[in-house]
Amino acid sequence: MDFLVGFSPAALRAGASDVPPAAEAPPEGRGDRSVVMGWQGVLARWAVALVWFYEGLWCKVWPGRDDQRAIVGDVPHMPAWAVTTALIVIGIAEAAIGLWALSGLWARAAAVVQTALVVVFNAGGLLFGLDHIAEPGRMLTQNLAFVALIWLVERTSPGVVVR
Repeated sequence: MDFLVGFSPAALRAGASDVPPAAEAPPEGRGDRSVVMGWQGVLARWAVALVWFYEGLWCKVWPGRDDQRAIVGDVPHMPAWAVTTALIVIGIAEAAIGLWALSGLWARAAAVVQTALVVVFNAGGLLFGLDHIAEPGRMLTQNLAFVALIWLVERTSPGVVVR
């Protein structure tokens, strides 16, 4: 409802501009992110990065989790000898995504890539490894919250202007 900010029925009757103030210039503290780039923005960025580090390094590389191994092992046409290599490659890629998220560089591209990966990983797990996922509903709910946090980080990144 930001488009209604600054408009009252009396102002409209008096011939106020039909361009909302938000489209002209952001109010103090909104366009420069000074309000959200404090400890909350830093904490959110670290939370996103730590999820990627945990999922990549701990769950897939070392020591690795049996359910992750089983899910990747159930992917069609995945030879048994390639499962460990696939897990290590995916895990290192997830850790790299965590570093990217932590850096704040190209925040929108990072959010898009992270969202796509979460969707693809969830879809792959549900399609190929459903028997190895203890609570699919919990997984989807947690990942929905994670994607929301990813986009919050994108919106609070330096250089991103919300209109």
